Amino acid sequence: LKTVLDPAWAQPTEPLVDPPFGQYLDEVLLGIVGGAGDAAAKDVRPSPRNPGGTVSALHRAEALAHILAMEHTRHICRSTFWLVLAGAFGQVRATVARRFREQLGKGWFAITLHCMTTYADDRDMQDAVLWSLPFLIAQSIYRLLVDGFIEDRKRFINDAEAMVLKASQIAHFEVTGFQVSPEVVRKSRNRLFLKRVVKSPHIDQRELMKGRKRQEILECHTANAALQPLSFGDPSGSLEETQLDHVLHGSEARRQAELKLLAAGKQAWELAATPVPEHLCVQRHMPLEQFGKALRRAQTKRLTSIVGYVSDGAASSDGEDDDDGTATPSDGGSPGPTPLSATSPLPGRRMSQQWASEADG
Repeated sequence: LKTVLDPAWAQPTEPLVDPPFGQYLDEVLLGIVGGAGDAAAKDVRPSPRNPGGTVSALHRAEALAHILAMEHTRHICRSTFWLVLAGAFGQVRATVARRFREQLGKGWFAITLHCMTTYADDRDMQDAVLWSLPFLIAQSIYRLLVDGFIEDRKRFINDAEAMVLKASQIAHFEVTGFQVSPEVVRKSRNRLFLKRVVKSPHIDQRELMKGRKRQEILECHTANAALQPLSFGDPSGSLEETQLDHVLHGSEARRQAELKLLAAGKQAWELAATPVPEHLCVQRHMPLEQFGKALRRAQTKRLTSIVGYVSDGAASSDGEDDDDGTATPSDGGSPGPTPLSATSPLPGRRMSQQWASEADG
């Protein structure tokens, strides 16, 4: 959308696209030292803190979780996101960037005042929280860029270090007024984030934690069933998402095969009967799926009429809906929508080039 990277609306408080900043700020907490995603601190509870001592990773993570849940922090992240687009890509007008800086200043003042009130007798904790916030916001903004700019995802991943460095420097400068060196950014990230985040900042920490949890459950079941007799068709355990996805694909493939046989002249009674009762068959969800596809087509058509531009993804959306459903998850298709692209798709490199050519014209 041209209005995303070249905004000209009257008030920046009501942007045309508002990414889910809170979701990405919550995700960042899973990648910090001492946070919920730190295996070393999983079963460790922080002891009561005595002001004046060194701030431990557990106390810092606990305080950051409280700060990141505030609405002011989300406003700061939102303003910094557009300022990063302005500083790194030069795609935001100066008048709009000035308004976002005003909002950022108000939000940062509110956070600073809250920290001074909450930790009035603990200056070290205040410094630790305020020092960490710019780097956390930069990490969440980088994740937003990776998920939002689908066409440039590979470039963002290949240039992850440079992108994170640039976002961190811009975020730190906008909230403090001081430019930090690349070495300071690297040392700060190594101190604040887990090794997996520093090494691969583009990875979705939520999906990573879900995968680890599934692996732990699988290993636990394997260990418990090692000395047990074999059993088949045990309905006690629930299916995971991947298994459910396979079941849906198999059911759809079976339904398409039956439709082809009926079209070829076979009678319904000649088809193989299924042992699944009708009230438990997954086909009872088909009306809901058709409704979702119709809603998607309507929204895509409306968005296309507003923007006046049809991208390759929008042009091929109808073709995807007409799929016969015989594909399986192992076919290597394109990845599904990300949390950002599913709610507010942002443009990629080709759209920006088109706008530049239009401006030159």
